[in-house]
Amino acid sequence: MSFFGGFKVRRLVHKLENCDIKIRLQAAEELGNMGESGAVEPLIQTLFKTENIEIIHIRVIQSLGKLRDPRATTSLLKILYGKLDSVTFSTIVRLRAAEALGEIGDPRSIRPLLQFLKLKGRKVGENEGELISKVREAIVQIGKLHLNPLLELLKDNNEYIRIEVAQALKEIGNPLSVPKFIEALDDLNYVVRIIAAEALGVIGDESSIIVLRSSLKDVNRDVRQAAKDALEAIQNRNRDAKK
Repeated sequence: MSFFGGFKVRRLVHKLENCDIKIRLQAAEELGNMGESGAVEPLIQTLFKTENIEIIHIRVIQSLGKLRDPRATTSLLKILYGKLDSVTFSTIVRLRAAEALGEIGDPRSIRPLLQFLKLKGRKVGENEGELISKVREAIVQIGKLHLNPLLELLKDNNEYIRIEVAQALKEIGNPLSVPKFIEALDDLNYVVRIIAAEALGVIGDESSIIVLRSSLKDVNRDVRQAAKDALEAIQNRNRDAKK
C-alpha cells in the first residue's frame, strides 16, 4: 500500500465513525473502490458495531466483495447464517453477504455454503427463496475458479450435498467434470444420477456415451430418460459438427 493510499484509507476509516450516516456510507463505498488491502480489516470491524444500521452493513459488505480479500470470508459466512457476535442481520443483508462471498471466491467457503443449503433443506422460510438462489450462485461462481473442491464433494457422504454439488457442476459445465459425472451415474441417489446424465449431455463429451447407454437400463425411469436425452444431445452435436 502506497503512502498516499494509506493516508487516504486512514482518513476514510475515521469517517466510518462519523455520526452522519451519509458520510459513513460514502466512506464505506470509497474504501471498496480504492482497492487497498488496508481497508479490509476496518470494514470488517464496522460490521461488529451494533449502532450501524442495515444500509451501512449493506454498503460495507458490497465494498468487501469488491476488495475480494479472503480475510472477509469468515465474517461474511457468519452474516449469511444470520448473526455476527451480538449483531443480527436481516435477509437483505444476508443476500448481499452471499453475493460478496461469490465475488471473493474463497474456496474455503464452498463447504459452509453447502452446509447452509443442507440446513435449509427443502424447508425454505419466508423471504428466503432468493437467499437460497444467491447461495447457489455463489457456489457456482467460486467453483468456476476452484473446480477441484467441488469435484471432491461429489463423493460426500450426505446425499443432499451431493445433489447441490452435482447441480453446481452441471451449471459450470467444465469438461474436467466428465470423469466425476461418469462415476456419479452409479450414485445411490437417483437425483444425483439424473443430474449427472443431464450434465454429460450438456458437456457433450463422447467418452460418456458408453456409460450413458448403460444408464438406459437404470432402475429409475427418470434416470433412463435423462440418459436417453443426453445421448441424443451428444449425437446431435456430433452431427452438427460434421456439417
